Amino acid sequence: MRTTLLSDDEFQQLTDGAEVIAQTRFGNGALRAPDGRIIKILRPQRLLSSGFFRPQAHRFVAAARRLGEMGIPAPRVTDVYRITSENRYVLRYHPVPGVELRNAATEDHLLAFACFIADLHGRGIYFRGLHLGNVVVDDAGRFGLIDCAATCFGRRPLPVARRARNFRPLAVTKNDIDLLRQVGLTRFFDAYLDTADLTPTTRHRLMTAVAATHPAYKELRP
Repeated sequence: MRTTLLSDDEFQQLTDGAEVIAQTRFGNGALRAPDGRIIKILRPQRLLSSGFFRPQAHRFVAAARRLGEMGIPAPRVTDVYRITSENRYVLRYHPVPGVELRNAATEDHLLAFACFIADLHGRGIYFRGLHLGNVVVDDAGRFGLIDCAATCFGRRPLPVARRARNFRPLAVTKNDIDLLRQVGLTRFFDAYLDTADLTPTTRHRLMTAVAATHPAYKELRP
């Protein structure tokens, strides 16, 4: 997708009337424009980081497009900008329809979410930002992914170590892990395992690995 250069004045015009919906330590991180689209501001990456050679904005666009092609709801990017004075990238996109799972975490939704994760892993998708605030669910119970820049796509199902590591973000936020505990961690992971259709030996290895990723999962240790 073509990148359009923006002056400071043009960026101000772009964000006029927009509502700030997320902030970072560097300032505004995302805004909602009057037309409903999201304006996401991405800071420059560190020298020698992967983001320096392939900007996060470009990775976001590529991942969102790939997820959409795979039938997984993701942001529909309409514009990519670069603010010339700050070398910052700005994305404008249509948000994924639905409500953050963190705000709609019913028992049925969370168990279905476990199955959704198993489906992602089975299709070789490693979504690094896997937490309840980065996933939406619509009225039909369909899940979508929001901040998808750090998504990796493989040709084969994810190996045990990577599957286990992908569950760590769900345990980092107290609110998220408390919601999973309301359903029951064992029930949540049983739903995942039943969908993943792993061998008994692989199931045992996976649960051992998950339990080692964060203290919140210690009760899952076989």
